[in-house]
Formats: sequence, structure tokens, C-alpha cells
Amino acid sequence: MTVKDNSVVESFLHIEVLVENPREAADYMQEVFGAVEVETDFAASVEQGFDCECVHVQAGGVVFQLIKPDDNFKPELEGWWDRGKLKQIGPFIHNVTFFVNDAKTVAKKIIEKGGSEMSKVTVPIPGGTNDVYMCDARKQCGMVFEFAKTPPAV
Repeated sequence: MTVKDNSVVESFLHIEVLVENPREAADYMQEVFGAVEVETDFAASVEQGFDCECVHVQAGGVVFQLIKPDDNFKPELEGWWDRGKLKQIGPFIHNVTFFVNDAKTVAKKIIEKGGSEMSKVTVPIPGGTNDVYMCDARKQCGMVFEFAKTPPAV
């Protein structure tokens, strides 16, 4: 398989999992798989910025972002997390997250290939802002993707 242009993933960030209790899920993964809590500052910024509980653990080189959305979510994030689905079916993988070199082009490709943009949120980063996209490609490959342009090194 060849890449037709240069809009590609630059780095994998995490697999986001919606759970009722992120701390219990993290403890379970630590006890069963030897997972290690990582990115505590990032998890704290997610909690503050998106009204949720959040813990990051790493196992086997993969980071899992364990999240429980708060019932008092910000209106601009509606559709970002489906709390009703969490209550209805229980914990589930919500999305796979990447940094890419051109987020707008990746979103366009997903839509051109039959996927859909679920949301786009502009978040503050050191030195500016970054657009974070959430796109649904479940019919095409079984996954929802979250991605943003790789931020500049600080």
C-alpha cells in the first residue's frame, strides 16, 4: 500500500476508554498488566479543560486514557463523549488518538471515504491554539479517530 500524499500520522498518543471509574480501571490495569500511570500533568489538564475524570496508564508501550465524562459537560463538547451510551452499554473504547502533520486534510480524507466529522474543538496550547478533530470511521474500519496537528516543540 502506498501513501498518495504526505498527510500522515506523526505519532500515536493513546486509546481513549470511557469508564465509570477511571481510578479503579487504572488500578485494575496496574494489578493485572503491570501498567504504569503516566502523563499525570496531561491528565490533569484534560480534567480541567473538559470537565471529566481522567487517568493515563501505559502497558506494553500503549497509553490508555481512561475517562469518565462529567454530567456538567461544556455545551460545545456535546457529542464528544456519549455519557448515555456509557450508562447503557458500560465501558467502551471511545477513540484512538494521533498527532498528524495536517489535521484538516486527514478530516477531509475521512469524509471523502464515507466517514463523518463528529466534532472539532479548538484547544489552547503553548504559543497558540490547536484544532482537535473527532471523526467517525466505524463503518470503514471499526474506529473513531481523534487527531490534531503535531504541536510545536516547547
